[in-house]
Amino acid sequence: MHSASYFVLACLIMGIVLSGCQSNAITPSDLAASSAQGTTPSASSLTPPPETPPTAEASQEQERDLVDPSIPLAVAGQDGYEYQEAASVDLDRDGDKENVFLIANAVIVDGVPWWDDGHTWQVYVEEATGERTYLFAQFVQLGRVDALIAHDESSQASQVILILHAPGLWRVYEIDYRGVADVQAQTLIERTLNTREGEGFSLNIGE
Repeated sequence: MHSASYFVLACLIMGIVLSGCQSNAITPSDLAASSAQGTTPSASSLTPPPETPPTAEASQEQERDLVDPSIPLAVAGQDGYEYQEAASVDLDRDGDKENVFLIANAVIVDGVPWWDDGHTWQVYVEEATGERTYLFAQFVQLGRVDALIAHDESSQASQVILILHAPGLWRVYEIDYRGVADVQAQTLIERTLNTREGEGFSLNIGE
């Protein structure tokens, strides 16, 4: 009797243990559901989450608005703006040439510009209709602005290149003129220069 009772009691305990194990067991259906949810039941993931790919570095070329709104816009030949250079080129590839002007508020005496310690420089494109789009208008202290036309033979596109020379700074802009009031300007090169006495170049010519 006692042996039979112990046997029955052992069976009951075993049944309870197995029942509890089955309630906590991971079944194939649980694995399928967990896989769909991206989790693993009763265990933490050992695989670290994928790293966010690094953001691509921004281009060094930055779009710029080179027209200072505080400067009154001028045209070549008006009072005070006697210095001028001009070029005629098809910038927007519409088949017609536009006139490009570089002007500065400097006086011309006997064909020679009288430079002061600072001038306002302006660059604009003038269509055959007389419409003007200003590309550059800034005051430059103890410096100057040069203008060039760049031409790409492959695309037949032309851009205006401006070179700003100022104490301790040298900057090159590329300006794409696409039509009236449609302009994109980018900085191609910008360098801070060392102008401290004794640390620049000394050119001895004719010695």
